[in-house]
Amino acid sequence: MKGLNWIDEWVEGASLTIKFPRLFLISEQREEVIGKMGFWREDKWCWNLRWRRSPFEWESVLIIQLNIFLSSV
Repeated sequence: MKGLNWIDEWVEGASLTIKFPRLFLISEQREEVIGKMGFWREDKWCWNLRWRRSPFEWESVLIIQLNIFLSSV
């Protein structure tokens, strides 16, 4: 089975592409599976999201929202 990524509907019936379209556009990991977008440290998943460029200030707010959203999953 193919791993889940930005495009797959794996959270709340929607993809991260739909929830965070601007971040999808600047992501270096658009094709990556979730398992390669982070790592386990002790018993906690740590996201390692990478961007094609430094985010603008308003995009940084979206990144914070994405991290909050992902921590609730």
